[in-house]
Amino acid sequence: MICSGLIAFALKHNAISILLAATALFGGILVVGLSFTSFGVQKHEKDVHATGAVLPAAGLGITIAMAAMFLFT
Repeated sequence: MICSGLIAFALKHNAISILLAATALFGGILVVGLSFTSFGVQKHEKDVHATGAVLPAAGLGITIAMAAMFLFT
């Protein structure tokens, strides 16, 4: 995600195509880099089912907070 200030700067200097190309290039580099990365398998120390489950209200609260963050920024 690119901040709105960077987009405003690119629009002011008529360089939106350069910004979009750079973003696409950066995304492509990330895809290629992550496709060759091996992520090791980690074992859990405790059984997931033995611990208490996260309350659904906490998940809903986090979802609403993140939605508000992305809406107002």
